[in-house]
Amino acid sequence: MPYDVDRPFELDAGDGCRGRFADPAMIEVFATIASTAASRVPYLITGETGVGKELAARAVHRHSGRRGRLIAINCGGLPDALVEAELFGHEPGAFTGAHLARPGCFEQADGGTLVLDELAELSLRAQSTLLRVLDGQPIQRLGGRSHRAHDVRIIAATNCDLERAVGRGGFRRDLFHRLLGRRVHRPPRRERPADIRLLAGDLLDHERRALGRPLVAVAGCAMQELLRRPWPGNVRELKHTMACAAQVCSDDVMTVDHLPTPMRSASASTAGPSPAEAPPRSYITAGRRRLSDEVNAVERRYIVEALIETGGNQTRAALLLGMPRRTLVRKLKQHALSDLSRDGLAH
Repeated sequence: MPYDVDRPFELDAGDGCRGRFADPAMIEVFATIASTAASRVPYLITGETGVGKELAARAVHRHSGRRGRLIAINCGGLPDALVEAELFGHEPGAFTGAHLARPGCFEQADGGTLVLDELAELSLRAQSTLLRVLDGQPIQRLGGRSHRAHDVRIIAATNCDLERAVGRGGFRRDLFHRLLGRRVHRPPRRERPADIRLLAGDLLDHERRALGRPLVAVAGCAMQELLRRPWPGNVRELKHTMACAAQVCSDDVMTVDHLPTPMRSASASTAGPSPAEAPPRSYITAGRRRLSDEVNAVERRYIVEALIETGGNQTRAALLLGMPRRTLVRKLKQHALSDLSRDGLAH
């Protein structure tokens, strides 16, 4: 497929989930999905945490032509005792607290797609339960008597090396082969510099619009710092970084100074400023803001970063900043940040 960084590949995965890619490997991934998704063959999507496996799963469903819903379940947070109830549903009185009938994920996804996220976290017992259904057996709600046929396309997603887990005995070999229809691997963010450039700008624009503020450009020095970072948290970490920068940037250009403090510290420890980038000898004669304005700007930036770091929890943010909570509340009003909340920061 031809590759043109000036004309990135754009993906609409439905339900407002969109993506843009300039990296050839990612373009090939989604081109393959578009051409193979129509079959009923299961998909196995692999990749590190935060690389965007959900977007790939939504793309498979979007291109499959299936009319049913896409239902996703996080297997990592599913205790053994609840596996069957979550997957197959239950009738009233099936267990303590089951007052109403509830359809399981297979029923909800009938005619559509079921995404089993973090599949490798299921216990061997739960894997055995799942395998029976994937082999074509009808489902039965807990406490129910009737059996129900189902037409569900399965997509499994994991950040685990399933072959290695099979070798260790932590994952059933027969289930692994049952799920291995088509395999899609999403490479980590650090291996896709072209996508970092693209996504950083898109995320910054998105966050600025959400704040009702004008769009800003990304300075070359800031982009170099973004490209230099290994991004162990992948897309999620980059999204957090750009949300922080969007909050604190009050200029026309986002620079390194607007990046979270740990990134600026790491940058300063590895490389000093070049002569062309060195600050002027005198901030006053260079027409900079007054000292009080500079101090207020730095204080505001630290408060915003602490709130982002703690998900909007003012008590934890105050501890992080080393100040009493009542002082933080007063400064939030002083810096016009009182409207920041958990919901506003949980992007």
